[in-house]
Amino acid sequence: MQKRRLISIAAVLLISTLPASAGQKDRKWLVLYDFEDSTQGWENEAARPVEPILSSRRPHHGTNSLCFDFDFGPGRDSFSARVKMGKPRDFTVWESFEGLAAWVRVDKGKNIQAQMFVRSGPTWMWTPGPMFKGQARRW
Repeated sequence: MQKRRLISIAAVLLISTLPASAGQKDRKWLVLYDFEDSTQGWENEAARPVEPILSSRRPHHGTNSLCFDFDFGPGRDSFSARVKMGKPRDFTVWESFEGLAAWVRVDKGKNIQAQMFVRSGPTWMWTPGPMFKGQARRW
């Protein structure tokens, strides 16, 4: 039996104007992708790709989130989405740059795991971020 899950994504760049020891609520966020008017170039990478859609059903902030209606089942136990930002950007020029962050939500099912990868450096190597564990129906 296949399980149908709606995956919502909100991606941001984290910039803090406070010392590294500051708490989560003290951080300031620069939103790179707000998904208010479009999918902003995000796409699903799969043998049978799922088209991205905008949904106002469960936005993290604002009025919309980027969503993929994806069927998990045999041979389809993972999902990936990406965006190409065009010209490379050097985020380290901001003195308070701490890293990239994304909010992911799966509306049905059990707990989830998510991981962000960034392609960077002079040789454009893929660098994995830490694996995060989350709960269904929560950002």
